[in-house]
Amino acid sequence: MSEVTDKRSDTTREQILRAAAHQFAQRPYYAVGLDDILAEAQLTKGAMYFHFRSKHALALAIVLRTFFIQAYKIPSGSMEPTLLIGDHILVNKIIFGLRIPDSIFGLAIPGVPLGQYVFHLEPVHRGDVVVFVFPPDRTKDFIKRVIGVGGDTVAVKNGVVWLNGAPMDDPHAHREVADTDRSPVSPRDNFGPVTVPPGKLFMMGDNRDRSYDSRFWGFVDLNDVEGRATIIYLPWNEEKADAASTLSEFFLWPEYLRWDRLGMIVH
Repeated sequence: MSEVTDKRSDTTREQILRAAAHQFAQRPYYAVGLDDILAEAQLTKGAMYFHFRSKHALALAIVLRTFFIQAYKIPSGSMEPTLLIGDHILVNKIIFGLRIPDSIFGLAIPGVPLGQYVFHLEPVHRGDVVVFVFPPDRTKDFIKRVIGVGGDTVAVKNGVVWLNGAPMDDPHAHREVADTDRSPVSPRDNFGPVTVPPGKLFMMGDNRDRSYDSRFWGFVDLNDVEGRATIIYLPWNEEKADAASTLSEFFLWPEYLRWDRLGMIVH
């Protein structure tokens, strides 16, 4: 969530700004899944702190966050090894076009095409890592890789993804389950084939054995794609930091960064 502070002494002004910031940050942005077998965890919008000197700065921040760029935090391993637990990423929200959010300060405004694209720019491609509104629960966001676009036929055979009748070139896939332990009836291991309808996407996590994705809940509408992951700006080793004391985490914070991932472009 975003926290907005204004240190001016004008109490009324401060209350107004705080109320606006509260409305701005009220939506719970999580990607939720299954533990253990699926191990999907929350995708949370990264905390970003601003010192606002005017209502114009607040308005600008809202516009940037809503339509252009968004910070997220990855707290699960469903996209490993591409995205690790604790990675903080930036998502380009204008790359595919201008999308109106699902609500404006939590309100549905008549006549406004909420949750729709006003215009499109670059198309969504296979292989893109995107953030989207989770179809079964539109209060939550997920992040996955695009496996199939409209017209593609997708299947999973013994843990291997097949695209349009052939094994897919799948350099990002990570598998943990041995072939001998795969189930003939689990959609995790054997699924489809299904044909992706026009205007829809088939999504999967890179950690194929621990991802709650389109194999379980279906397709994603193109209008629900919110942006494409671009860069890891803070590769925080959350598991290591959580095991340390608060004092240690504060003074020895460089030890909890994965320096080799700092500034890494998300592919």
